[in-house]
Amino acid sequence: MYAQSQIPLVYDKEDTGSRNFPLETPSINELPEIHTLPDPFAWADGHGTLTDFKDWERRRSEISWQLQYYELGIKPKISKDSIEAIIEKDTLRIVIRNNGKKLALNALVKYPEGKGPFPAIIGIGLPTGSLPEELFHKRNIAQIVFNFEQIMSHTQKRGHEPINQLYPEQTSN
Repeated sequence: MYAQSQIPLVYDKEDTGSRNFPLETPSINELPEIHTLPDPFAWADGHGTLTDFKDWERRRSEISWQLQYYELGIKPKISKDSIEAIIEKDTLRIVIRNNGKKLALNALVKYPEGKGPFPAIIGIGLPTGSLPEELFHKRNIAQIVFNFEQIMSHTQKRGHEPINQLYPEQTSN
């Protein structure tokens, strides 16, 4: 039903959902109570389900928007020119500039044996997040350790976190 002969493994562009969204989103108090996992193929407006792969881009945008709206905060729009990224040996260095400020991030990269390029997983706090490192090591997948506190600490002091210097308008996210 959802099969297609050639589904891309990597998309040539990030789907930001900007063509279709923001969609009309009910407040958290207006959401229905759901006792099971929601159907990932059901349209956000409740009018049916996705039945053709060509519609997946739109549904993926809906899911992205809902995650941003209800859980993560709205992703800021930035140009590629405002991001600088370089790898020096085992360290990924990223500098983001916006609002006359800059935020520098460093992440340890653990490479597998052999010659790359390698696929990579980004783990928050640990090389592979909550998953066992061995799962990725034996598959020759590089591990990138992302230190979340470089962006926001767990104290959630809105307006005083490093990311808020770049995007002060998003402190209510």
